[in-house]
Amino acid sequence: MDNLLKTSTVVITPLLITASVIILFSGHNSPGGGFIGGLILGLCFFYKNSSIQKKTSVQRPVLLMAVGCAITIASGLISFAYGQEFLKGMWKTVNIPFLGGVGISNIVLFDVGVYFSVAGVVYLILSLAWEDANG
Repeated sequence: MDNLLKTSTVVITPLLITASVIILFSGHNSPGGGFIGGLILGLCFFYKNSSIQKKTSVQRPVLLMAVGCAITIASGLISFAYGQEFLKGMWKTVNIPFLGGVGISNIVLFDVGVYFSVAGVVYLILSLAWEDANG
């Protein structure tokens, strides 16, 4: 059973990470992209970690949450730099080779911050519950 879990982790983990990133960016125009993507990513981290080792360092999920919060706060401060309200949506068009003009917003940055924060919280909660259940 242990071997089956390790083998399936190798196959499923990249698929889950890809799905979470797709949901992050496709959910940008509809509610919940960063939150749902973060739930999937946190579950993926837990699944991979529980198949490899039994104990989880609490520092990893807390660092992930801290990075997410920092990105979220930075996205709000971008508005201040342009004299707007905190977390006011600001759009800028950037020319990217082969893609042309692409609109970029600080709202995407906020969603990425939520993505990492939620992933860290889910990873921490599941890891602590796993350690309590397995001694």
